Amino acid sequence: VLAKHIAHLFARDPLVIFEDRVELDDSRDIDHWENLQSTNWQSLRWKPPPPHKGQLSNEDADHIGWRVEFRSMELQMTDLENAAFISFIILVSRAILDLKLDLRIPMSKVEENMTVASRRSACTKELLWFRTNPLEDASEAKYQLMSVYEILNGNELFEGLIPLCRSYLDSQTLDSGTRQSFEEYLNFITFRSAGALPTAAEWMRSFVMAHPSYKRDGRVPAAAAHDLMAAAEKIGLGEMQGTELLGPFSALASVEPSLRAKAREVLLSEHCRCSCRHLTAHACQMWSTSCMKPLE
Repeated sequence: VLAKHIAHLFARDPLVIFEDRVELDDSRDIDHWENLQSTNWQSLRWKPPPPHKGQLSNEDADHIGWRVEFRSMELQMTDLENAAFISFIILVSRAILDLKLDLRIPMSKVEENMTVASRRSACTKELLWFRTNPLEDASEAKYQLMSVYEILNGNELFEGLIPLCRSYLDSQTLDSGTRQSFEEYLNFITFRSAGALPTAAEWMRSFVMAHPSYKRDGRVPAAAAHDLMAAAEKIGLGEMQGTELLGPFSALASVEPSLRAKAREVLLSEHCRCSCRHLTAHACQMWSTSCMKPLE
């Protein structure tokens, strides 16, 4: 599988190349490799280190190890969903490092998971291979088929990613507001994995099927597509609660017009140097209220 992945990378022309980085010493620099590698991201991005920085004998401060990046996220419809999934994936990465989790399974099982995950309603109806002994220093991985809910919340053999994230949070010093925000995000993900809340795909299918213009012939009429985009925009901007999509969490996605306008003002400002300039209105409300100061 890895050989096939590399072969697919080199079957394409590079998308990016810099004029001053054409003639390189390949024993020290990997720019030519990264021109191909870094423009093709799968669910994980593989990041081998530059040769001279990745050697175990290199004790310099700039030593770089072998790395992977989570790359499986898609942009969600609302700031609440984006904040929840981004926070969750950060907590998972921290838990992996802090608790020394080993979540590796054979690549053949990953391939099976990818095939299964592409099926309709896979989030609630399909089973995926996942490791059951991530906390053990075992030479052999133990894994079994689990639902997404079991992977996240645990079963009799595996504690679950969300409880592991909570274990990590318990070891940190957090103010009550920040911990509450994390709990809301984790609860939201639990609801969705249990099927208590629809995925965005399920919500869109239901919207189209319930639209008066849809004839149940597999064709999405222009009127249905227009109204779907209009509803998604209003939900995304916090102008409509979207209870069908977010359920009891819909109130968290609503943003006061004055705060939304102020957040946009901060986002568009070149003078703001705090992290909120990278966030949207809901994120500013949840994380960066204290930094909403007058623009310099």
